[in-house]
Amino acid sequence: MNEVVYIGGDFNIIALDAEDGETLWETQTNGPVHGTPAVAGGKLYLPLQDKRLLALDLDSGAIGWEFASNSPFIGSAVVDGGIVYAAAQDGQVYAVDAESGREIWNVDVGSSVVQLPSVHRGKVVVGSSDGNIFVQNARTGDKRLRIRTGSLLVQRPVIGNDRIYLLSGGDLLAFDANARELPGEYPLNLVWAQLWIWQVPMPSPPAQPGFEWRVSLLRGMGDFLVAPAVTPEGLYLGSDLGGIYAIDPIQGDILWQFQTPAAMLMQPIVIGENLYFGTTDGALYAVDRSSGQVEWSIMLDAPLSGPLSFASGNLYAHTTDGKLNIIR
Repeated sequence: MNEVVYIGGDFNIIALDAEDGETLWETQTNGPVHGTPAVAGGKLYLPLQDKRLLALDLDSGAIGWEFASNSPFIGSAVVDGGIVYAAAQDGQVYAVDAESGREIWNVDVGSSVVQLPSVHRGKVVVGSSDGNIFVQNARTGDKRLRIRTGSLLVQRPVIGNDRIYLLSGGDLLAFDANARELPGEYPLNLVWAQLWIWQVPMPSPPAQPGFEWRVSLLRGMGDFLVAPAVTPEGLYLGSDLGGIYAIDPIQGDILWQFQTPAAMLMQPIVIGENLYFGTTDGALYAVDRSSGQVEWSIMLDAPLSGPLSFASGNLYAHTTDGKLNIIR
């Protein structure tokens, strides 16, 4: 059977044959499809702005179940371990049974959610626009840790190597994903910090639970702009001045860097030994992720409008001119 590409439009979701682009099926929606469809276990999961989370049959496009929220869904869904995770505009994050559509748990993060959740080894990590990172038990929704950045978040936190990586104030920060916040720890540390500011004789207050390191670019090099692609060997991300960086995921050291004419547009992807990313001028790059050497670059007719996808040796790039570009 040929591979299939699933892509959303203004009021529909369609399945295309990856070889010739033939439409295999089309299902109407009540509004635009803004996120990337999530595929798992013979179903396609789609959060919509009409407040519905849909599960569609991969072969026919038939709707298997619908889950309704009190607010429009945003971004994409994440599927892991038989659970679908999706976020709504009102700050609610839902965990829904992938087979039945039954709600398992939900948590309110207090403000709008920054893109889609991250799931890794039994933990769900969600960033809120007011600068808080919530780490919940993936099965029960129980709180494990809350990270307070103190700055507006626009990029999703990502998790890997048992660490949470996030951008705050243009810097890249790393936290231990296994850290726990004890009951009452945060208000106690607030009082401790205030007394220390007043120069009361006492040790300096501790860092947030789990904090490991921070990477800041030198003056004139800009700020980190996009969430990193994460592997055991490196973190890969770009700055707002066109710098491309590989960073050691354990220590935070910069492994290599090079300069592009325009800034990286969104989170890159890693396939095998290569790093793939698009820039704001419409260029698409393939870079050896060990050395930082450019393998190839091409100019698309327009910049990316969504994240890159890869399947069966093909790279799929959706651009702002409405085209789906296939790079073989």
